[in-house]
Amino acid sequence: EGIGSNLGLFELIFISVSGLQQGLIDYCREGCDLTTSISEKNKLREQVSVYPNPSYAIFNIAVPTLKDEVQVTIYNLSGQQIKTLFIKDQGIIDLSKQPNGIYFVKVIHQHQVITKKIIKY
Repeated sequence: EGIGSNLGLFELIFISVSGLQQGLIDYCREGCDLTTSISEKNKLREQVSVYPNPSYAIFNIAVPTLKDEVQVTIYNLSGQQIKTLFIKDQGIIDLSKQPNGIYFVKVIHQHQVITKKIIKY
């Protein structure tokens, strides 16, 4: 299976409708075991909460089930780093000096990384 094979991995199906040809690609039809291609669920996402969201300026971030300190970095839509803080249990993200918009909260704990979107209005 793979390059030069017509079994599994990729299969190209053409469907003709009123003289138009459209292609549909079917990935991992029979040659892949889908359960081996799914990454392990990131448990950190379930342990981090940011609220209220949206907010005027102040966001609370809570990681009550984690015993270690976590790194929290805030980015704007341009990818510029706004601030970094280290919290244990809970903390405050103060965006009062930042313009309204969408921001991303990147949380790092041990070898896990998640990103959450917050909205300041």
